[in-house]
Amino acid sequence: MATNDRISAGPSLSHPMRQSPV
Repeated sequence: MATNDRISAGPSLSHPMRQSPV
């Protein structure tokens, strides 16, 4: 799952990509 990799590198939010990628 590539999404897990992005969420791990991003902030500690539930879904930074769906809520706010910034």
